[in-house]
Amino acid sequence: MAVKFSLFRYSAVRSRFLRGAAICLGFLSLLVLDAPAWAEYRLPDTGQTKCYDNNEEIPCPSPGQAFYGQDANYAGKQPAYQNNGSTITDLITGLIWQQADDGVARTFDEAATYCQDLDQGGYDDWRLPFLKELLSIVDAGRSSPAINPVFTSSSSTDIYWSGTEYASSSSYAWGVNFYAGASVYNAKTLGGSKVRCVRGEFLPGSAYVDNGDGTVTDKSTGLVWEKGGSASGMSWETALTWCENATTGDYADWRLPNKRELEILVDVSRNYPAIDPAFTESGGLYWSGTTYNPAGFQYSAWRVNFSDGKSREYGKSSSFYSRCVRGGFGSFAPSIFNVLLLDVQ
Repeated sequence: MAVKFSLFRYSAVRSRFLRGAAICLGFLSLLVLDAPAWAEYRLPDTGQTKCYDNNEEIPCPSPGQAFYGQDANYAGKQPAYQNNGSTITDLITGLIWQQADDGVARTFDEAATYCQDLDQGGYDDWRLPFLKELLSIVDAGRSSPAINPVFTSSSSTDIYWSGTEYASSSSYAWGVNFYAGASVYNAKTLGGSKVRCVRGEFLPGSAYVDNGDGTVTDKSTGLVWEKGGSASGMSWETALTWCENATTGDYADWRLPNKRELEILVDVSRNYPAIDPAFTESGGLYWSGTTYNPAGFQYSAWRVNFSDGKSREYGKSSSFYSRCVRGGFGSFAPSIFNVLLLDVQ
């Protein structure tokens, strides 16, 4: 009798649990259906956790102190990966990557064919990553290579092909130099670049809404940008302060965008300027809040050239423009379904 009672109790509890779970899932499904269309893509943080002045590492400053507002002052959703053996799952974007590249330098066409023919980890739907996807695995807190150690790289300095063509010429394609994480473009016939294939749903393209108050919302990330940016150039330190003090659209929580956020703003389908027409372009070169990480180069910070879309480092005393951003740190939520998927992986 005791055994039967225990089994009955288990069956009853299990039944109530399943009914409750079904109700909860039904409720969650309604939330998913009602989730805003822009809640599609959580932008991972850059990986930079240290702070710097114009020359070296410093304790991270507090609000009101010099150099406050840089990358490490704002901790977003940190990069997170699951090692599956021969593949790596990015738990933020959901993309699945080759764990190791094969060390072979290829032309663009050879790289594309290699990914199309790849059968690895039980999957045969590999492809060249788009530029935005390839930049999403750059770790700005590391260098040589600028990628999480969960990945195996045959070289610490090579460029890796993306599947994104350069807007001005279909004879060129974008790639990423994983020495530090710069975006570059090269002739497709150049045979010196490596490849790391990816599979999974494409990351959504940006969709901008002009809010009519001097701000523009990116519906794919939830980030809100200044429509126009600064009217003149300034040093990196001044740019940090500029955005901390900005009040565009009557908001007071502006900041200088980090490297990844600024790169996402590039519209690779356009050139001169390489930015969506929803924005007013004041100048080509814009600061990010991310310091260039390789040892001995902390006097430089990342900037993006919105003439052609390239990202690279430059001395912090240089004069570049600023376009401030807000949001991205708990101000938007991915769909409930995506949260459940991430939590169980």
